[in-house]
Amino acid sequence: MRQNLLNVVLLAAVIGSVAGGCASKDKGEEASKKDLFRPESEPRDLHYYVNAQAAAGAREHGMLGDAHFNGTKLNSLGREELELMRYERPADGPMVVYVNLPKGELATARQKQVAAYLNESGMVPADFQVKEGANASAAVPAAPYIYRMYRIESASPPAPGVAPAAQTYGQEKK
Repeated sequence: MRQNLLNVVLLAAVIGSVAGGCASKDKGEEASKKDLFRPESEPRDLHYYVNAQAAAGAREHGMLGDAHFNGTKLNSLGREELELMRYERPADGPMVVYVNLPKGELATARQKQVAAYLNESGMVPADFQVKEGANASAAVPAAPYIYRMYRIESASPPAPGVAPAAQTYGQEKK
């Protein structure tokens, strides 16, 4: 009788520990899944990296064109471009925004709209400049790259004294 009671108590202890261990394991897995999968609305490190790269590109380009405006008003694309230019902007001088449009009343009105938007967004006029025309530092001459492309795809170098752009791409001098 005493042996049966001992067996029942031992069996209850084993079942209790197994059941309790499984329950705590399930709770532990739930907690680890919560930590592993954050909500979609929570920003991730990748978002910061992508935003920083987009902002650096917008500052490097530094231009607004016809697509950034509806009439004389900035559209959502123009506002987004300006916000990217402002994002973590280095304080090494004023931010320069080029309005790349033909000269005229429309271009002048759009430049004023850009200045007004930047003022409304908290920038003082000393922190930015709005200029007319294209950003000269954003342009890259194509001739050196065309020359390199010719050299890569051709067995012989271009003829001496002849500019690479003057030769037809992909044809060798005979």
